[in-house]
Amino acid sequence: MLLTVYYMAATWLQSWRLSSMRTKIVQLRKDRGTLLLFKSQEATAQHDSLQVQTVNSTYCCNSGDARIGDLLCYSGNKHGISLFPQLILDTSNWIGVPDKRTLFPIELPGSSMEDLSQEETLHVVIEADFSTFSKQSYASHCQLEEFGVARAWHAQEVLLLLLESNEEQLSKLTASYMANTISIGPGLELLKVLSVEVKGKPCLLLNADSIPAFNPSSRRGTSVRKRAAAATQWQAHVNVLQTFSQAAAQASLLQAPTPIEGHRSAMVVPGSGAGYTPLEEVKPFPSEPEVQ
Repeated sequence: MLLTVYYMAATWLQSWRLSSMRTKIVQLRKDRGTLLLFKSQEATAQHDSLQVQTVNSTYCCNSGDARIGDLLCYSGNKHGISLFPQLILDTSNWIGVPDKRTLFPIELPGSSMEDLSQEETLHVVIEADFSTFSKQSYASHCQLEEFGVARAWHAQEVLLLLLESNEEQLSKLTASYMANTISIGPGLELLKVLSVEVKGKPCLLLNADSIPAFNPSSRRGTSVRKRAAAATQWQAHVNVLQTFSQAAAQASLLQAPTPIEGHRSAMVVPGSGAGYTPLEEVKPFPSEPEVQ
């Protein structure tokens, strides 16, 4: 009997939290603001002392104009705040995610979410830590499709993924982020979540199948040798992702197809803009043996 009462109370509390967060997200969208979830170095009660410079994201066009609005939620050293004006992300130098299953940038199943109306759709950038590969044994692993569909990515010191989501899914992501240390893919901890307005079209990655990708199954195993081999393979994969992103930046700047350094069988094509070559007219570079 007590367990039943406890379960009912916990279920009601979780439902109330999700409903409350969704209400805040709806209002924030009406006010043309941005939701930012982040983790500070230390838990603090001085929430009004948070500095936007320490939590802002430089990859957004208007990041320098962002100002903190309200503290929407917090738990320990995790904070959810509003930023104004709404941050704008130009995806022209990002790389699009195909609708089919892919291993770039991480294993993704492809689009499974039904098309949303323009009113329902919102976009969210998540930052994931490359360095926590297979180290977050205490983290709660989540499937990205629970919170939206991956549409584009960019590799810097961290992995940036753009999700197409909605208010309900963002509410669930917020609740999960605040309550747990969560990871995606091969153990990459989520560092930051940011709602954005999107402009531009991401680049297209052509002939990516010709490039060896990190095999998620290779990280399985408990022996020191297997773990060391998987870590080496993962670092090589991260280097390839960063090379892809450098090529995307070049393709976006020059508005011309750009080959991948060290992998001339693949290339990046700009997604929009003057001088864009239609996909059907693009001729991939001839395949050549990869250097071992």
